[in-house]
Amino acid sequence: MPTEAEKDLLRLNRLPVEPLKKPRVSRSRKTDNRARATPRALIRRYFVIFAVLAVLFEGATYAIRPFCAIWLVSRDTPALERKVKEERQKQEDLKWQLKFAESPRGAVALSRDYGYIKPGEVPFVLPGQDQLAQRLTAPEPQTVTLWDKVMTALCKVSRAGPEIVQRDSTKN
Repeated sequence: MPTEAEKDLLRLNRLPVEPLKKPRVSRSRKTDNRARATPRALIRRYFVIFAVLAVLFEGATYAIRPFCAIWLVSRDTPALERKVKEERQKQEDLKWQLKFAESPRGAVALSRDYGYIKPGEVPFVLPGQDQLAQRLTAPEPQTVTLWDKVMTALCKVSRAGPEIVQRDSTKN
């Protein structure tokens, strides 16, 4: 409230003594001084934004591609080395079997394995002996970590190699 001296000053200047009421502003309507964009301008703006994002996405995938290729090779290297080791072991076993089969004792053993008998022998068959015993190895459980999932997704998005899509489509 104004004091008496202020009220006298207001009267001398012919101004109202009571304070003015503030105009009510409706909250539902925004008072914005900016001009509204036309639909054509909005379409143009969104098209430019989409084009810039597409160029950035393509550039990012192009930059990621070499890293994905390196990750794929490093991921598959231990399994390939294990497979090479197994195949070398098989090759050594086959060489030993070949040497044994070429020896006189080995020829006799192989011929008996295939069912040949010497003259004068009486053959007899034991049940269950017709199948050779196999060594079955359980496949190694593959643990898929979150990092593997993320990198596989990045490799797919960046199109790092066609073998990724083929490898994952065979698992389904």
